[in-house]
Amino acid sequence: MTEQEVKEIAHRHVPQLINALGIDIQDVQLYYEPIDKENEAVLAATDIHHVETYRHAYITLYYERLRDENQIVGVLIHELLHVKLAPIETFFATWERLIPKKQRVAYTYLYNHALERTVSGLQIGLSEGALKQAPKDGSAA
Repeated sequence: MTEQEVKEIAHRHVPQLINALGIDIQDVQLYYEPIDKENEAVLAATDIHHVETYRHAYITLYYERLRDENQIVGVLIHELLHVKLAPIETFFATWERLIPKKQRVAYTYLYNHALERTVSGLQIGLSEGALKQAPKDGSAA
């Protein structure tokens, strides 16, 4: 998809998704990037960075990887769920530094697996409902 197509879809859905997920941070910014050809194999459709104060979230959409509105809504929900879970992620990131190095790899793998399975499971159920409730006229909800 083009950058403009992805922007239009994302901006139509993001306000509704933030509200539906009860995200109370002050600032969610969307960025749009083409695929980095050097790192193409490791890039997902999106990337997220949230500041540990929980006041800002930065989501990058790699628009060349996105195929349609369903996928865009799915990845936005996925990344916004990470925003919602930021306090838990920050807790683990802090706790992880206290774990002896030999055990850290196993704990980190288990945590990341559990987190991604949880987020992906929630995403599936929420994606369908979000698409049904999206404004059709291009306006924000």
